[in-house]
Formats: sequence, structure tokens, C-alpha cells
Amino acid sequence: MKSLNLWLCCTHILSLISPSSNCSFASQFHKSSGRQRVMEKRLQEAQLYKEKGNQRYREGKYRDAVSRYHRALLQLRGLDPSLPSPIPNLGPQGPALTPEQENILHTTQTDCYNNLADANVRRYLQLTQSELSSYHQKEKQLYLGMFG
Repeated sequence: MKSLNLWLCCTHILSLISPSSNCSFASQFHKSSGRQRVMEKRLQEAQLYKEKGNQRYREGKYRDAVSRYHRALLQLRGLDPSLPSPIPNLGPQGPALTPEQENILHTTQTDCYNNLADANVRRYLQLTQSELSSYHQKEKQLYLGMFG
């Protein structure tokens, strides 16, 4: 009998704080904690994409690195409170970033933009080198054909 009463009491309390409840505090609490989890997940995914980009960069796979850095920046889009939202005043605002989260956000953004620029330059140089090498090979063949 005691366990049934305890179970009924617990279900009653849970119903009071469930998201489907009419209680605005409970509803806001669940929405806020849900947004916080989403923000944390996006920060972690951005860091993961950045690390994958760094790995591709070390391997000399600059095109893949650029793709990973771009994906990391897309994960961070909308989390930075200093940037204007593309659609202002749409829906409730998310919870403010903690100082630690804000530091992670700005560090990851800065790293990705810097790495993205460097990877694009190296990719361009790689393509240019390939084109020059191809041009010189053709020129050498032409020369050998004429005088060889």
C-alpha cells in the first residue's frame, strides 16, 4: 500500500512539472533545459568537425578539410549572441551562453575561419602546382618532339 501511495505521489509531482502541463514555470524549465542541451550538442559537434578538418589538413586533403571547417561553422550558426539573427524576433530566445560556452564558441569560430582560409590557400596552391607541372610536361614534350 505504501509503494502505491508513493507511486501516486510521484506521478502527481511529475505531472505538475511535465512539459504538457499548464504550469508555465515547468514548461519554461523544460524548454530552457532542452535548448541548453541543443546548444551544448551543437558546440560539441562543431568541435568534432573542426578536429576532423584538422586531421584532413594534416593529411594534405585540403578540400575535405575545408568541408569540415565549413560544417563546424554551420553548427555554430545562430549560437553567437553578438551576431544578428537572420529572422529577428521569431520565437522565444534561447538561454544565454555561459562564459565557458561563449569562450568555446569564439575559439572554435576563430580557429575554423583561420584554418579555412589557410586550407583554401593551400588547396589553390596545390591546384596551381598541378597546372604548372602539367604545362611544363607538355612544353618539354613539345621541345623534345621538335629538337629531340
